[in-house]
Amino acid sequence: MKRLFCILILLILVFCSASAAETDSEKAVDLSRKCDYSSTITRKYWQENITDGELDTHIVFPKDSKIDIRWSEQIGVRYLYWEWYEQPKACTLNLYDGDGELVESVDLGGGYLNYAKELESNISKAVFVATEELNVAEIRVYGEGELPDNYHPWLPEAEKVDFLIVAMHPDDDALFMGAVMPIYGAEQGYTGTILFMATRTRLRCTEALNGAYLMGLRTYPILAGFPDIPSTMPQELKDTFTLEDVTEYLVGQFRKLKPLVVVSHDLEGEYGHWQHKLLAQAVLDAAALSADPSYSPETAAEWGVWEVKKVYLHLYPENTLELATDIPLAAFDGKTAYEIAALAYECHESQQSGVHPISEYGEYGVRYFGLAYSNVGLDSGKNDMFENIEQELLVSYTPPEATITPSPEATATPQPQTDAAESVEPSPSPEPTVTPEVQAEITADPNSPAPLAAEGTEAADSEPMQLLWLILGILLAVLTVSVVVAGILMRKRR
Repeated sequence: MKRLFCILILLILVFCSASAAETDSEKAVDLSRKCDYSSTITRKYWQENITDGELDTHIVFPKDSKIDIRWSEQIGVRYLYWEWYEQPKACTLNLYDGDGELVESVDLGGGYLNYAKELESNISKAVFVATEELNVAEIRVYGEGELPDNYHPWLPEAEKVDFLIVAMHPDDDALFMGAVMPIYGAEQGYTGTILFMATRTRLRCTEALNGAYLMGLRTYPILAGFPDIPSTMPQELKDTFTLEDVTEYLVGQFRKLKPLVVVSHDLEGEYGHWQHKLLAQAVLDAAALSADPSYSPETAAEWGVWEVKKVYLHLYPENTLELATDIPLAAFDGKTAYEIAALAYECHESQQSGVHPISEYGEYGVRYFGLAYSNVGLDSGKNDMFENIEQELLVSYTPPEATITPSPEATATPQPQTDAAESVEPSPSPEPTVTPEVQAEITADPNSPAPLAAEGTEAADSEPMQLLWLILGILLAVLTVSVVVAGILMRKRR
């Protein structure tokens, strides 16, 4: 018996080792050090700076400069991965095969901050051409497997949305509005996106992308490029973020994206941040002005005017609504919207000071909103941001297919009756009835179909029994084998 147990333990250890090796192999290997980097710039240590995994060590490549990366086919390159410090206005990626022939040319201008290009096996050289100045944080080369956590396979920015979350800073979307995207986007399937206003700090942009993706957003969010200006900053800096400028920008975004529902900050700025206050007021102003063709005629001509249906503001005291932040969501394997928001907030590692922690029911709870603006009437208490909005306006709405109504069949015209007795209309035939005795016979008939509910119940009850018998059979087989093996071992000892 001891030998048998030793064999079983050995098999378990081998299985666990194989599973661990398989888990370790899921991460893609960084092959950058095995590649040959060259460039037209002469700055020292530039290669180390764009392969060290640090955003702060970024390098500016002037216009018309190039970054050349080569490798041999034997090292198994699968991906090119890059992180721009600033989104390039114009940049081209050229890919070459082993014979030096150009295979593909890709325009990267205005692309994503963090992205990867999957490569065919015949590619052995990549050249980045800075058509305009190019500010690079990272360009690395990977083999097969899972790419760095900062990479997400984003879809292009949404052209039209059902709802729009307007957050002043990266992390505000999770900290104060973090239940909206999980509930209405991932769980209920409405089309939505997030607009981040203050996005001039590169690290916080990556944190915003990570948090938004975790909450279920799949289309690339909007990074507006406004500055983050604390209240302690001088008035000169505050003048770069004015109500007029922000309102005009938002009107353009509302006309472009055509949201039905807009969600944003508390008019009191949650904990009093002046940019939160200003943004909340600008959202209300822009919702009214986006339907006015005389306001910002340039964006009206480009996108057309748009009527926002509803605006919900965080902590708004009137026409209140509470999101169901404590209900398990199928889209997140049973986690609640609050749990997802809390996980997304953890992605903002630079903001984990604990000064304003995320809460579900607290003073700044993620479940509390109010309807501050509406073109479709007030809510009735259903706690649904899309109440009173017509289904036909949704991005996902599909008109029902037209059906052809069959023409009625022609009927013969009755001939006039000549006999007075025949002219009397016959009485309608009575509906057939079933006597209790006949009904009892039908019910007792074994050939008559059983009710559907009874069939479903019987099938449901039989499944656990079948599973129980299967388990008992397996246990019996294992016991039998153990007895036989023990007998053999005992005989050998004798």
